Amino acid sequence: MLFDVLIHSKGWDTFVSNAAYFRQIMNEGEFVYALYVAVIHSPLAEHVLPTLYEVTPHLFTNNEVIEAAYRTKQTQKPGKFKSSFTGTKKNPEQRVAYFGEDIGLNTHHVTWHMEFPFWWDDKYSHHRDRKGENFFWVHHQLTVRFDAERLSNYLDPVDEQNSFVQSLHNTAHIVLGRQSDPHGKYDLPPGVLEHFETATRDPSFFRLHKYMDNIFKEHKDSLPPYTTEELTFTGINVDNVAIEGELETYFEDFEYNLINAVDDTEQIEDVEISTYVPRLNHKDFDFKIDVSNDKGEEVLATVRYRVHLR
Repeated sequence: MLFDVLIHSKGWDTFVSNAAYFRQIMNEGEFVYALYVAVIHSPLAEHVLPTLYEVTPHLFTNNEVIEAAYRTKQTQKPGKFKSSFTGTKKNPEQRVAYFGEDIGLNTHHVTWHMEFPFWWDDKYSHHRDRKGENFFWVHHQLTVRFDAERLSNYLDPVDEQNSFVQSLHNTAHIVLGRQSDPHGKYDLPPGVLEHFETATRDPSFFRLHKYMDNIFKEHKDSLPPYTTEELTFTGINVDNVAIEGELETYFEDFEYNLINAVDDTEQIEDVEISTYVPRLNHKDFDFKIDVSNDKGEEVLATVRYRVHLR
């Protein structure tokens, strides 16, 4: 409903006024989700909001850091705290926690679902073509990258998680997220797998998507192969491919603001509160591809590459 109101706002002032009104009367999570989806898709508002891990930081760090942020606010002394990954080092899965719990990956995952909402209706602005292909490609990339990180940390590739349900993807997220209270007896809040921001923090996310990947793969394997004519780009030739620089990865601390993690009041001044977390990064490298066009006219081409691990 709120997205519908915002996307149909006729001007910027109307958009902002509607957002300000509903902010006071709606659930916080619903409001943030609807507002961000509207900002992404509305021609009135393009990239005017801060990143999500600074708007809802409690979804991107752990309770210990949030508690420390509150103590900082109460004592009015600036604070900067290190975020540690959830879980225990006794669990081998902890070796790849830096990937599943990376705030950049978490933000990418939730933003992708905002860019391509499963409930999208063409009446809003445009037709979403090739939805299944897009869904498969994006989540497949997450899964194979997770496998690559596992191999780098002496872990086997992830096994698929068979799904005990009919409405596969969305229902599976809910079922897995509510394992501690499947019948709602204790009225527990939604689990990690029920939030786009936190889903990749649970290793079962990748097991579920390995299962989904294999369903797509079985379907693709049933299709007829491409013909030579479909694969040949006549007149376009790749003459040389080179890589400048080596792929060298390293960890570096990344700091972000926690001011929105604590309650706000006009009676108490804000104080600087932040957290930092080690994140995987890499040194710069470039692909150099020499392509010749013998067609005699400009054409659109797409370059895809695949990295093989040894």
